[in-house]
Amino acid sequence: MGYQRPKIVLQWEDGTEFEGLEVRMRRLSVGQLLDLSAIRRISLRTEDVEPSREAAHLLADRLAEGIVSWNYEDDDGRPVDPVYREKITEDGEVVIVNQGTRGLDMAMLLAITLQWMDAQVGGGKSDRPLAPAQTAEMESSLPMTPMDGGPG
Repeated sequence: MGYQRPKIVLQWEDGTEFEGLEVRMRRLSVGQLLDLSAIRRISLRTEDVEPSREAAHLLADRLAEGIVSWNYEDDDGRPVDPVYREKITEDGEVVIVNQGTRGLDMAMLLAITLQWMDAQVGGGKSDRPLAPAQTAEMESSLPMTPMDGGPG
């Protein structure tokens, strides 16, 4: 039986802007993480909007590729498919069929992306709970006396 890394579960606490949002994400390779980091650093405050638009679309598309599932709904309570889709009509016109993550506002796009990136390097929660033996081992490795040598 082989080993597979668990998915990453992103959640926001009560009282935050995205309270109740839960997103299950794929893990990134080191290269993908570095690429994502470079994309998010592109300035959105430039006079030439096209590079900014391209960077935002690329960031949204990378996020959509990483989403396994989420509980995000539109204003009418319908689940939102994270993948951007368009089609070409018989007249040759491009019509957007689904906005996906490109339809998110910048605050939400960055909140999910940044938490996903943080989870890649040790933060975040996986969807596979620790076995009791792992939990006991971790607890037993915790120091039981204060680090300053004072009374416990």
